[in-house]
Amino acid sequence: MRKKLIYGMVIVAFLLPVILAACAGPAPTGPEKVTWRHQCAYDSSDKEYITLTNFIDAITLATGGNFEIQTFPAETVVPTEELLSAVAEGVVEVGHAAGGYWKGVVPVANIEQGLPGQYTGTLEEWHELQYDYAPNGRTLEEIYREAYAKQGVFHLGSHSYDSYPAVFSAVPIHTLSDYDGVIVRASGAPGDVFAAMGASVTWLPGAELYMALKLGTIDIATWSCEGLIGYKWYEVCKYVIMPPMSTHSMSHFIINQAVWDALSDDYKNIYETAYHDIYIPQLYAHYLAEWDKIYSMADSLGYEIIELSDADAAEMMRISMEEIWVDEAAKAPECKEALDIVKSYYGIS
Repeated sequence: MRKKLIYGMVIVAFLLPVILAACAGPAPTGPEKVTWRHQCAYDSSDKEYITLTNFIDAITLATGGNFEIQTFPAETVVPTEELLSAVAEGVVEVGHAAGGYWKGVVPVANIEQGLPGQYTGTLEEWHELQYDYAPNGRTLEEIYREAYAKQGVFHLGSHSYDSYPAVFSAVPIHTLSDYDGVIVRASGAPGDVFAAMGASVTWLPGAELYMALKLGTIDIATWSCEGLIGYKWYEVCKYVIMPPMSTHSMSHFIINQAVWDALSDDYKNIYETAYHDIYIPQLYAHYLAEWDKIYSMADSLGYEIIELSDADAAEMMRISMEEIWVDEAAKAPECKEALDIVKSYYGIS
């Protein structure tokens, strides 16, 4: 069983009242009343959506109720694939999704979300890499903000939904050769890795995956770890294939640029503090707890956890770095710059 950080758990369980008080601080100066609409790419039962509660409570407390945030699950205001343009046009103030949705218009978006093998360290290491590490004078976050600014939105930051992709299979996968010919629901760079291993890669919305597994339309579903127990996929697939390709994969908050620019410095600080000190660690803690359930409930729920060999895990990373990373770096100068920062941080030649 892999090691897990307790950083998020400690923050949420013991320090949340302290953080809320710190967010509140002196009475902020800002608009008398601010109301933002926040639409997710995730439904109301998803951890990304549920975890918004304490984040919003912190902002409400710190602003005396003057900063109101209305949340909307996926598809309720605009279709998810239109969320980037909806934020830019002010239809909603905040979009809550992942970079892969916009890879067609933001070249660095796949890297921002995380390529297979890109993020392999702890949560603290990832945070340092994205926000602080600047071997050539710019951080990853500065690169991402510049790229999203071209679309009229402010990239507030990224947050980890832990290891990805979690691989839930109706057929046993003991070696990489077992992927040959199976049908895998995947997308983006992970999908490219599965295809390189011989799988037939397709895409289906998350709401369709239970029946697709049950009917044999697909053999394998990839998702965050909450799919197995939270969505009861253990009823229709009996294998969890480990390890995932990356220790972290990222979602993000993007905000209408003009709306963000108009916000007072006090309100910006409150919003960013709540995001980094409450939302990010609490969400991560939820996913750590979900992985613990996956390991502890295997016997009672009747599925098997299969660990691929170290050699097979290394081969997946070789495919990703020598094929996927190279292709992504060639898409735009900012893509190469971002991956050069990642390789420098991890000492990859």
